[in-house]
Amino acid sequence: YCIVPYVRGGSRSRSIASVVEHVQRKVRAGFQEIVLTGIHLGDYHPDEDKKLDLGDLTAALLSETDIPRIRVSSLEPEDFRLEWLELWKNPRMCRHLHLPMQSGSDFILRRMARRYKSERYATIVTTAKRLVPGIAISTDIITGFSGESNSDFEQTYQLAAQLQFAKAHIFRFSPRQGTAAARMKGQIKEEIKKARSERLLTLNEQDSKHFRQQFLGETVQVLLESYKHGYWEGLTDNYLRVEVENLPDPEIHNWQNTIVKVGLSHLVEDGIRGVRVE
Repeated sequence: YCIVPYVRGGSRSRSIASVVEHVQRKVRAGFQEIVLTGIHLGDYHPDEDKKLDLGDLTAALLSETDIPRIRVSSLEPEDFRLEWLELWKNPRMCRHLHLPMQSGSDFILRRMARRYKSERYATIVTTAKRLVPGIAISTDIITGFSGESNSDFEQTYQLAAQLQFAKAHIFRFSPRQGTAAARMKGQIKEEIKKARSERLLTLNEQDSKHFRQQFLGETVQVLLESYKHGYWEGLTDNYLRVEVENLPDPEIHNWQNTIVKVGLSHLVEDGIRGVRVE
C-alpha cells in the first residue's frame, strides 16, 4: 500500500564508529539530544558486520559519547527485539517509542504484507510499559484498508483501547497507483473510512489526555526548543510537549537548547503547562 519500498532501493547502514564520531561532534557543538532515525531503522546492521544491530549501536553511543539524551525514532514491530528494552534503564535514553500498529486485525496485517501479528505487537507495548515506567508509546493506524470488515475494524479499535497510546496518528487508506493495495478488491467507501477514523480520533484524544494527566504535579526535565505564543516550549524525554510560564522572552535570554526543570501544573491543548523550578 506504500510506494516507498518500490523506489528506495536496498538498505544501507552506516558503521557504528561513524555514528559515534558524528554524535561526539554534536556533543562538542553543544547539542543536548540526538535522534536515531532512518528508513526501516530496526533493520540496522552495519555493512562491515551484519551480526551487529540497533542495540549494539545504541549501547556504543551510551558508552562512548556524553550526549545527554538519545531518542529512537519509528521502529517496525517485526524488527523490534525485547532485549533492547534493557537499554532504557539508562536515564539518557528517552522514554518514547513510535511503533506503527497499522491494524489490530491479523487478516488486514497479512493483506498489508506486515510481518507481525497483533498479539506480538501487544506484547511489545505491554512489555515496554512494564519495564520502562512512564514510557510514551505512539503509533500509526490506517482505517479503511481494502477488505477491512466491521469486525476487522473493531479488532483494531479494541486493541488500541487496550494499549492506551500516548499519541496515535490516524490515516484513512487512499489507493496509491503502482501498489498492490490499489488493485485489491473490497475497496471501502469514503464515508465508512471517515466514520472509523473519527472513532479512533476520539479514542486518541481521550487516551492522550489520560497519559498527560498522569504527570501533573511532577517535576520533569524539558529540553527547550522554541518561543511561541508567549511561552518557551520543549519536550520531556517521554515526548510531553511543555509550555513554561516563568521564563523571559528571547530578547532577554535565549533558552533554546537548554534543559530546565519544570513543575507541571495543568493541561493545555495537546500539551502541559508548567513553571520552571530553580
